[in-house]
Amino acid sequence: MNTNHKLLTAAGLLAAPALLSALPVRDRIAFAPTAGASVSMTYTMVSENSLDDMSMSMNGQEMPMEMEMEMTNTLEVSFTDEIEKVEGGNPTSFKRTFNTILSEVSTEMAMDMMGQGQDETVGGRGTSPLEGKTVAFAWKDGEYGVSWADDEEGDASLLEDHDAHAWLAGLLPGEEVSEGGSWDIDTTALLSIFAPCGDLHLEVEMDGGDAGMSMGPDAELFTNLRQLMDGALEGSFTGKLAGYREVDDVRMAVIELDIEIDSVSDLADMIRESMEESLPPEMLIEMDIGAVDVNLTLEAKGELLWNAAAGVPGGLSLEGEMGVSMDMSMSMDAGGQQMDMENYMEMSGSIQQTVTID
Repeated sequence: MNTNHKLLTAAGLLAAPALLSALPVRDRIAFAPTAGASVSMTYTMVSENSLDDMSMSMNGQEMPMEMEMEMTNTLEVSFTDEIEKVEGGNPTSFKRTFNTILSEVSTEMAMDMMGQGQDETVGGRGTSPLEGKTVAFAWKDGEYGVSWADDEEGDASLLEDHDAHAWLAGLLPGEEVSEGGSWDIDTTALLSIFAPCGDLHLEVEMDGGDAGMSMGPDAELFTNLRQLMDGALEGSFTGKLAGYREVDDVRMAVIELDIEIDSVSDLADMIRESMEESLPPEMLIEMDIGAVDVNLTLEAKGELLWNAAAGVPGGLSLEGEMGVSMDMSMSMDAGGQQMDMENYMEMSGSIQQTVTID
């Protein structure tokens, strides 16, 4: 090797570290917290829906009626996870403290049936016995078990149907991706966005209506997305690594989200239970719910921020349009008088979801 080649080789070796540092960094976008880490998250969802169409028939005869309705629902869930043990990059033991659980529902209706007008405002606000409580999750035999943490005490039923996966990890790619790369997301991951932590055992007291009997639909039916997404979710849910952003001196991966889904659920059991609870016992009415088919459509876009270095989420924002339709058939026996009823209702509106990390 001549002297010039030796000089060029030496210069290349000296320059290599600088050249490598100038190349774009390829982060592994994954949920990978460390033992002892604390993650505090606040989910806030606001949905606003209006009645688009409604029809009702009794014993085969359509009932002349007109109805206007506006419905607003707000859900806020704030919790802190204290991660105790991690194996293979996944928490195997952690505690979750529910800091805030708040649900608010407001419905305004105006109806004209056979020349008789009626206005009604129904609203409710409530929380959950889980608020202020701490539960413990432990990984065993391929799933998380849940129990009361430390000296915490509570009703055992409150430990049912929890979802440990509330960190938005289901939105991430299953492998390393380069900037501009995209991937498909399992549509069931929508539950971790719109119904965080599973069944929160909400207790919402409604005001307005007549002894709990409203002339409109049950507000819970049109605002409980965990129920509405209970059926098979069809459509597309995709993520794309759009780039990186500095947020409070932290380098965040920016993941663009695109959602277009459709779901059909049979909610006959839920409606049957709701009606049995709302009917006053002195009313001698027997009801048989034939079918309650509910169709949900959702189109939304947003972004997920991910702290790739720490392996935890940095925040999420989504905005979109939602439509819900319900087709219900039922029969009722009131004092020996048999009535067969069919009801169709269609609503549409907007939905916003944000997740902030404290």
